[in-house]
Amino acid sequence: SNLEHLALMKNNLQGPIPSEIGYLFKLKTIRLSSNKLEGSIPEELYDCTQIKVFLSELNQLTGTISPKVRQLQQLRECKCTYCISPNAWSLNHSHSYMKIFNFFLSLF
Repeated sequence: SNLEHLALMKNNLQGPIPSEIGYLFKLKTIRLSSNKLEGSIPEELYDCTQIKVFLSELNQLTGTISPKVRQLQQLRECKCTYCISPNAWSLNHSHSYMKIFNFFLSLF
């Protein structure tokens, strides 16, 4: 697919993020905030290596961040909130948070 920007905020989407999202290799922006998504981020999403922005806060996502996250070398802004673990993180390239994120990636 040639889709580069996926914006589905505030659409009352429910259930898990489909693993088929990994077929959208050209995605640069994924905005899934303010829905009712649950489950974990599918491993296939990390195959979309051109992602620059990933926003999924205000959902009901659970689980952990996969070590495959280091494949997302273009990532500049990421906002995820997990409801079960205190693993809420928000990163923005315009701040020094990317240094923290790069440190986080170096742990894998």
